[in-house]
Amino acid sequence: MYVGSTNDLRKRFKEHNFGQVRSTKSRFPFKLIYYEAFLIEKEARRREKQLKYRGQARRQVLTRIQESINLVRSAWDLPRHLPTKLIKVD
Repeated sequence: MYVGSTNDLRKRFKEHNFGQVRSTKSRFPFKLIYYEAFLIEKEARRREKQLKYRGQARRQVLTRIQESINLVRSAWDLPRHLPTKLIKVD
């Protein structure tokens, strides 16, 4: 899971996926499966710190993502043999 903030998500996502960001160069390509948007930059930075440094906040987001994946699989009646868990958390 990568946590960061930007004022241009599309641009930043492309930079990560083209290996233009030193901190993530060895881990691309990325898939965007979840993001949060804020109107006030200070609030975005506060949330970024929560997700980076508070395990409980990070676990809550991962749980929310996993529950969404499970709902989609159930609604689409996807086979159970397909991966259903988020395995790696950096």
